[in-house]
Amino acid sequence: MNTKQPFAELLAGLQQGKISLVDIIGSLNARGPVQAPLHKAELAMLDEALSKQKLDEKLHRLLSAKLKEVQVPKAQVEKTAAYSA
Repeated sequence: MNTKQPFAELLAGLQQGKISLVDIIGSLNARGPVQAPLHKAELAMLDEALSKQKLDEKLHRLLSAKLKEVQVPKAQVEKTAAYSA
């Protein structure tokens, strides 16, 4: 799975049955956050697919949540000298 594959291609692949949901989630996790305009465009793609009934509500909610989740940087815990004591 190509982690640099555009979200539009991933969504189209899912709709055509060529890509699994697991593959899309893995790709989004590996890709991480994107710039705000692209993030908004990806969410709009999901909304459009839902409105055209190309995507059911459950997948829409799941993929929207995943896109939002990967936008938030993961907190990193800094280990200090006191931590290892």
